[in-house]
Amino acid sequence: MKFHPVSKRNDAQFYKPFVLKRAKGYCELCSDFHPFTLECHHVIPVEKGGDGCEDNLIALCPTCHAVIEKLKSITMDNPRFHDWIQNRYGEDGYNKFSCLLQQEHF
Repeated sequence: MKFHPVSKRNDAQFYKPFVLKRAKGYCELCSDFHPFTLECHHVIPVEKGGDGCEDNLIALCPTCHAVIEKLKSITMDNPRFHDWIQNRYGEDGYNKFSCLLQQEHF
């Protein structure tokens, strides 16, 4: 019988309930309460060696998840987008986004 390892993305599905429980309904970036819409995000992407374990997953509201995905695109070079993040999330929130992006090894 051949062993088929579980994919890293499937690991994320296994750990998702634990990550959501850890967040207690709050986005782990903006701290807004989103008990029914939180999404799991890989801190270090699977494509860059990250896994689906609980310590590599963060619970994000749909807005923060979209912002992170935009930051990973060409939008990241747009200073207006950075200004918008600072205005929307404040200096502390902007720093959280910056730390998260540094962990993603861009």
